[in-house]
Amino acid sequence: MSTGRKLQPGDSATTDYNGNGITQVKILARQDKTRSQSGILFQVAPKLKNSAADAWIDADWFEQTPNV
Repeated sequence: MSTGRKLQPGDSATTDYNGNGITQVKILARQDKTRSQSGILFQVAPKLKNSAADAWIDADWFEQTPNV
């Protein structure tokens, strides 16, 4: 299971959604119990490739940013 499912608004995350390496994003909003693969959707900033700024994207695209 993706660590992205644990993320909450305000958290930092990484994704390969853009298809050209890893992009760091901030979780802006979360929706639970949705009809998506994970059942969880996020709005993130900055916006991701081919997505509107207010797009909802499945949590499984995201990983928790490792603590450094």
